Amino acid sequence: MKKSLLALAVMSMATTFAHADTTVQLYGILDEGFAHIEHSLPANDQFAFSLNPYNVTAQNQSSVNALVSGGASMSRWGIQGNEDLGGGMKTFFKLESAMNLGSGQIANNGQTVLNNANSLSTISGAAAINGQLFSRAAYVGLGDATWGSIELGRTTAFSFDQTSEFDPLHGSGLYSLIGFSGATGGGLGLTENSRLDNSLKYENKIGDVGFGLQYKIANTNSSEADDVGSVLEGMLSYKSGSFSLEATASQAKNTPALSFKLFTNDVGLRVSDTSGYMLTAKFEVTPQSTVRAGIERTSQSTPSSSNNWNTQITNYYGMSIAGLVTAKAFDPTWGSAVVTTAWIGEGYQFTDKFTLDAGYYNINNAANNHNDQYTIQALSMMADYSFTKHTDLYAGLMLAHYSGEYLVQQSPPTLATRNAIFGTGLRVRF
Repeated sequence: MKKSLLALAVMSMATTFAHADTTVQLYGILDEGFAHIEHSLPANDQFAFSLNPYNVTAQNQSSVNALVSGGASMSRWGIQGNEDLGGGMKTFFKLESAMNLGSGQIANNGQTVLNNANSLSTISGAAAINGQLFSRAAYVGLGDATWGSIELGRTTAFSFDQTSEFDPLHGSGLYSLIGFSGATGGGLGLTENSRLDNSLKYENKIGDVGFGLQYKIANTNSSEADDVGSVLEGMLSYKSGSFSLEATASQAKNTPALSFKLFTNDVGLRVSDTSGYMLTAKFEVTPQSTVRAGIERTSQSTPSSSNNWNTQITNYYGMSIAGLVTAKAFDPTWGSAVVTTAWIGEGYQFTDKFTLDAGYYNINNAANNHNDQYTIQALSMMADYSFTKHTDLYAGLMLAHYSGEYLVQQSPPTLATRNAIFGTGLRVRF
């Protein structure tokens, strides 16, 4: 009798939701695997991807074998929903959290950097994923079939969405340079700007043309680093048949960002202005073959405001920085820090279950009065076998090469000119 009443209650709830045209969904991606990297500090169980295959490391750092989280897709869970308001209007929301699946911890990349401020112990990497319960997204929105949609809250930058679509390796955390790095893969200069707190994001489409505008509201006098900066970003896209183009551009002011090195405990919190753009294209050559390419240019310079950042900013995403790092303005004597990124690659679907993606990436860090020039190049490949639409097994490889006077400038220690990571993983979607 109790089971019958329970079943009746569940059916009644389902009927109510269906009648109200309301849906609420629990969803997620669980991605865990094994990887080998040639030069690295030990893996970190707070870091979203466990390892850092992007940044220059020391030649004398040994190889590491580790269980890794998020090799292909950052492990996450979330709740999303929408309600039909009638007349072509709807409301919607999303709450999305990031985790390191191996440890079960909420991902906190910023903490990994701060933990290495006094002495190197594990890998680290700055990010917009810094221990927030819903670090990946937290917003509500209103959509209209004619007038488009607007999101309010913590939203993903247009350039981050663009990277996920136009990266040959689909934003892979460990096997794509732009998938790993939020600075080049979504932040248009600074990784902290790949996801924007206290922001409004408007998007619409007319025919084959899409467009959008996004703004992060600033509290320039806040003691919290994530509240200080403002961001204005625009998006324009064209999609017709097998061909897609997209452009994004942004202007950010007074953004505090962690700077760090993997070969010495040199951690800083720099406040700067950035500007940048990203141009991308995608072409389906055949139903099985798709080519993706992009180019991006960013510039980092002195902040617009001349606040006393060293005394004003005391927290980084809720983490105290006292005794670890002092906030400073980007030095005007350095000159702008310009980074140009380009990539191209192809994906081929051999069968309905097996695909192979490959890409070439080139990131050129131009010289200024503070740092010499250096270039990161990488060749990446990923093979994926889908058991079902929810479960797949993948294997990835990235060969990275570092060159330029920066490597000599920063020695000792002797810096690695090459690094390689390869591994495999199991990904489950629900």
